[in-house]
Amino acid sequence: MLRLRAAALVSMLVVLGCSTPTADTAAQSAPATAASATASTTVLGAPGAPAGPKLGPDTRDYDGENLVLDLDLDMERGSLMGTATHTMTALADLSTVRMHLLDMTVSSVTTGEGATCTSSLAGGVLSIGLDRPRKKGERFSLKIAYGGTPKSGLWFFKPTPEYPDVPLQVYTQGEGTENRHWIPCYDLPDDRLTSSMRVIVPLGLQTLSNGRPAGTEALADGRVAHTWVLERPHVSYLISLVVGTFDDVKRDAAGVEQHDLVPPGWGPWCDEVFGRTPDMMRFFQDYTGQPYPWGRYSQVTVWDFMWGGMENTGATTLNMRALHKDGVRPDYSADGLVAHELAHQWFGDLITCRTMNHMWLNEGFATYLTDLWHEHHAGPEQFAADCLDRRESYMDSVNLKEVSEKPRPAKATDCGDIEAHPYMKGASVLHMLRKLIGDDVFKRGIQRYVRDNRDKSVESEALRAAMEAESKQDLKWFFDQWVYGSGYPELTVAATVWGRGVITVLIDQTQPVTKTMPAFRLPVDVEIRWPNSKNVIRKHIEITETSHGFTFNDVLPADGSKGSIEDAIVIFDPDHVLLARIRELRPRTNWEWQVLYDPSNVGRMLAARALADFGFMAGDAIELASQDDARFEVRAAACTALGKMHTEETAAHLREVVGDKDSRVRRAVANAMGECEAQYVATELKKYLADDPSVYVAADAAAALGKTKAPGAFEALVDGLKRESHRDQIRQRIMDGLKDLGDKRGAEIAMRYLGYEWGHGIQHQLRKAALDAMVTLAPDAPETKAWVLKLLRDPYFRMKQWAADAAVKLKIVEALPILDDLAVNATGPGVTKAMKAAAAKLRAPAEIEE
Repeated sequence: MLRLRAAALVSMLVVLGCSTPTADTAAQSAPATAASATASTTVLGAPGAPAGPKLGPDTRDYDGENLVLDLDLDMERGSLMGTATHTMTALADLSTVRMHLLDMTVSSVTTGEGATCTSSLAGGVLSIGLDRPRKKGERFSLKIAYGGTPKSGLWFFKPTPEYPDVPLQVYTQGEGTENRHWIPCYDLPDDRLTSSMRVIVPLGLQTLSNGRPAGTEALADGRVAHTWVLERPHVSYLISLVVGTFDDVKRDAAGVEQHDLVPPGWGPWCDEVFGRTPDMMRFFQDYTGQPYPWGRYSQVTVWDFMWGGMENTGATTLNMRALHKDGVRPDYSADGLVAHELAHQWFGDLITCRTMNHMWLNEGFATYLTDLWHEHHAGPEQFAADCLDRRESYMDSVNLKEVSEKPRPAKATDCGDIEAHPYMKGASVLHMLRKLIGDDVFKRGIQRYVRDNRDKSVESEALRAAMEAESKQDLKWFFDQWVYGSGYPELTVAATVWGRGVITVLIDQTQPVTKTMPAFRLPVDVEIRWPNSKNVIRKHIEITETSHGFTFNDVLPADGSKGSIEDAIVIFDPDHVLLARIRELRPRTNWEWQVLYDPSNVGRMLAARALADFGFMAGDAIELASQDDARFEVRAAACTALGKMHTEETAAHLREVVGDKDSRVRRAVANAMGECEAQYVATELKKYLADDPSVYVAADAAAALGKTKAPGAFEALVDGLKRESHRDQIRQRIMDGLKDLGDKRGAEIAMRYLGYEWGHGIQHQLRKAALDAMVTLAPDAPETKAWVLKLLRDPYFRMKQWAADAAVKLKIVEALPILDDLAVNATGPGVTKAMKAAAAKLRAPAEIEE
């Protein structure tokens, strides 16, 4: 699954779902009553009775083999009724079977022979008293009749007079433990079963589920029943259902039948969005050594999806932000999202983490396989930049002092703690492992891991076993440090050049060193170069101490070119592999050579960043890099560095590169101009906003213009609101610009973009930016308070959280009754927790005063 990113990344797997609106809103419509349940049930214990031992991997006493769902959806009321028939084998002598279930009412349970069972529901666990005991190894089936109104897991949408553009649509989201809200099942990833689904829907609607379509049945009441079957076992959180109206574009994906389901009218742009899927399919099949395992592959975009995408088995669900027409590349592409979810079909679906604590085996692999596809598709330099982004995203998310002091349970993976860990740290760990054991060995290790563990739920030791078998190395230290251990190292590196061809390199680990996060063992290369020589000397070292020095002898150039030991340039970790913050103490002339001549694009990027600290003295080298480097990311990094110098000369140079052919560089120019004085850059920023062919350049120019507080900025920003753009990027960044500009007239402008309809079924980032602008510019206005209170009841679950934050910031005590109600009744990822936290913060001042 790929989550959303704001400044860095959003929170870890929390309760997944969506919000329930009031009766007159458009999305996630909640029914007034549950589906009827007419059959009687013998109850083993009163509701609320103790549920017994926690149901999980250590207490599961049956093996689920097959699940047959027969569902009748009430699209108007947002409810369902139906049956779930489980076939299972007892792993111990059984008199009771327990499953996860929330929000539903069970009307009856019968065995395959028709015998009646008793049932009770407590603590989210359905306990079924069997008609007779089952012996260990005995195979049997249970048919559960149930119905109700799910608060999570299964989401209903419909158009209303207020929001007519909302589609009639239903979809599911099961990860992490949300399918239990609409299916009685064992809802954890350590059990696998085959599944089928028959679902009754209104005539004219399409359905999508796991596996293959297995028939359509016309019913007497004018509705239809669609059946889907998946014959290969998978875990329950990957069971999926989507109902709606879509353009269905079919193609061949390396021998796999591919279906792209997009909103009506979007079919002509499916090639732009999903056209590289066949190449991804070929690459992943080759790299893993395993053919695509699920028969057919579908990708469907749905309204107000809570994450970027979800890798349901053979049927990925995607946020509508994936959709884009021609003209937004290279600023935006769905390729990364599409590749990530496709990679999950092997890593997460074919092989699944046994517990979410080992979730990096799903998410780290999907992230790194996406990067490997980029390496294959776009080349090694793009791959290197991707890996740098992964490392920095993870490190930006971690407080080293906190993790160094936090006790860790034995064999609990650090990669499972928060969002950035399983994704970004997981990918970075795999990259270090690849470089440690070698590309070919790593690929063979991946193929062994897939071959040995397909159709299984595993823990991290399974990967270690595969990699050790192929590399013939003991990798316990690596897994203990990077998978089970906390944090990352911070390194200060200084090289001393002596006469007679002698160089000493001293590395200090400056991060906190504790029992939880001991000093790191770091195999790494050091490269020695000379400005006027093609000769390169590379030394391999292994750091094992908090302060560790290495001396190299006879390191003069060997090619006879001019150069002396004093001219040597020492580059630490020249391949940029380590997951570490590295501060190299080197003279400016070293960095100037590196920004212009380092063969590594990442090395040149890092040199540009380092030179920014030297101010105007380094301006010439950075200016050359910003114009002449062959790679866009280096030119962009150089422009960013120029913006940090805050001089008239660097602003003048930024004006010289405004026409760079790559829009990603022009975006860097626009953002850098936001750090300059208005008199030097306002004209160019206004032109960018009005005329640049890239809407993303225009958007960044809008935000930068607001920062400069240039004369006429307000009028230019308001005029820019007329430009349409992909995902409303221009309007969103105009809100940021108005906020920074500080003109109070901007609050009235921002209020125009707070309505639910501006979300367009995507991610509502324009609305969030508008809310932030309004709160900043008019914190005391009655209209601001009224909007915050209204947005607490918004149909979109994240807007509820953003409004709660605003209520706390503005000390709106009138929000307390709403917050208290939402803490009990609202749905959506993290909403309950956010409402409780906001209410506690609002009450804290009153409690202190008392």
